Amino acid sequence: MSSLINYPLDSRPDKAKGTPSTLSHLTQKEKISYQNRLLTLRLLIRDTNLSQRKLVKKTHLRASTISNIVNELRDVGIVETGEAISSGRVGPPERALRIRTDAAWACGVELDARGHWLTLINACGEVIASESLPARDHLEDTITELPAAVTRLRKALGLQNSPNGGIAISVPGIIDWKTGSIVFSRPFNLSNFPLQEKLAPLFDVPVWVDRNTVFGAYRESFADNSHRVENFAFFLARLGISGNLNTERYSLGMAMVLEGKSYRGVNNAAGELDCHLFSDLPKNKKVSTEKFLQECGRYLASLINLIDVSHLIVASDPRLLAPNNFDQLETQVRKHLLPIPDRTFTMRRSAFEANGISEGGAIFALHRVLEAHLSEQLKK
Repeated sequence: MSSLINYPLDSRPDKAKGTPSTLSHLTQKEKISYQNRLLTLRLLIRDTNLSQRKLVKKTHLRASTISNIVNELRDVGIVETGEAISSGRVGPPERALRIRTDAAWACGVELDARGHWLTLINACGEVIASESLPARDHLEDTITELPAAVTRLRKALGLQNSPNGGIAISVPGIIDWKTGSIVFSRPFNLSNFPLQEKLAPLFDVPVWVDRNTVFGAYRESFADNSHRVENFAFFLARLGISGNLNTERYSLGMAMVLEGKSYRGVNNAAGELDCHLFSDLPKNKKVSTEKFLQECGRYLASLINLIDVSHLIVASDPRLLAPNNFDQLETQVRKHLLPIPDRTFTMRRSAFEANGISEGGAIFALHRVLEAHLSEQLKK
């Protein structure tokens, strides 16, 4: 059951603008009622082929309870009835339940020293608009540009007056996800920077801030090949700002999803990688692709041995790791894995496009918005 109800990210604390308020004011019966509705909503987000009967089987709730919950979700404009689905049963056909396309919207923003990317999605998670912004000398300059950029996308789609929205900002580095502050970011040369505090007043919807690999892993958790996997590592490898392989300036990071939740570490720094990981690579010299793959594979294997996950997803710039080099990287990883009998381990390349991280952020924000919308409606 946990793989169905837990997201790879923990929910934000109550003080994050726009998140559902604490449940402390509710009675125990009301809390159980809310959790049942939240469970149902999350199942519908995960699976687009669920009927009321299937929800009863997955939640182990009474048919009358599920019927009431579905009717409430329909009444508040979150869910609608879709097409008939094959069930093999005699009688009226079962119909799939869908999140309404217009129930909410969300925008993901990837901030990167090489340039920025914005992705807007509808309530079904479909990308409906995107835009890129050039890199600026200072992050403060980008902060002043973001509201106008998001407004342009919203106006173009007629969403400028839609309140059911949210924005997720991703940053390379160590992020305090509870406050949305940049603890340390080497690409931006920043430390202890209150990014969420600066951004939240500029928007009329909730704002969340987290590291880029966490949102990348969140997107992968909903991809066709991995959305049922509870334990996986997401490895992001990019060229440094120099944009070539003449130096060792790589941008490397990892997110670890354990038991369906993102593992952050006690200092919010779990998964932080840097060039020192590849200490055997020569400094300031041309590095061959073969040498990089050898070192990368060896150290990735060490990390897999350490956390013992079942799945490794690799996202990389094509110039750093071309598609035809992936098999070579996988060979190196498997070469250095501990020889555990009947080891369960798979490895694949991410299907990320340029906006993959921002799309992951948008999906995360969308789910928080839908949960907040449900919470607000239940208060009425």
